[in-house]
Amino acid sequence: MFDIRKIQEQVISGAVKAQSNEETAFDIVYGGTSEGGVPGGAVPVGGTSGGAVHSGVPVGGTPGGAVTVGGTSGGKTASEGGAEDNPTWVKNTMKRLNGHFDPATVKMIRMNCQCGYGLDEKMALLKELMAGASNLDEFANNPKAKAAGLFYQDDALYLQFPFCPCPMLAEVDRLDDLTWCQCTTGYSKVLFEKAFGCEVEVELLKSVKAGDDLCLMKIVLLQPVRFH
Repeated sequence: MFDIRKIQEQVISGAVKAQSNEETAFDIVYGGTSEGGVPGGAVPVGGTSGGAVHSGVPVGGTPGGAVTVGGTSGGKTASEGGAEDNPTWVKNTMKRLNGHFDPATVKMIRMNCQCGYGLDEKMALLKELMAGASNLDEFANNPKAKAAGLFYQDDALYLQFPFCPCPMLAEVDRLDDLTWCQCTTGYSKVLFEKAFGCEVEVELLKSVKAGDDLCLMKIVLLQPVRFH
């Protein structure tokens, strides 16, 4: 059974430390220390930046680096001692992150929080779609591409899905902004750059948890793609 909360704490800690230092990562993830210098329910800062697992989802992975639904009960960490519940922790952690860094750095940090789980399976699908197409329009019009939420419009690919599959957000009615969801743009950037063999830019346009009707990303290829 995976502890969703602890995995997310470790992922964010690692991404923040890469842009700053361990103290800043500790403050952002745990919101300061308790008696003895250890926050209630905290795991050591600097755990792995991967290892998250999620169930079957659209091509672009899941916002927040989803893991198998389960983990701890009641939406709280495994620790006792009054730690923030998951919805409160998500919102407060993103507020602390935004308070420490400029918007560009915040986005970079969250993009680096992507879990990478299931990348090979999704890569295989994209390669299959590429093998049956001679251009991006044909690529996106494949029934399997449409089923995965892909479409092509105005020289850009788009990826959409009508639900939020991130279990960390299961009890969050609405996010204050798109900060948490930027991890899915990082996942999609890695995925499509590997599949197409070129640099891509990914922009998150909509998020269900931000009050939109669906999650929507725009994927712009910065170099020509060679189809087989």
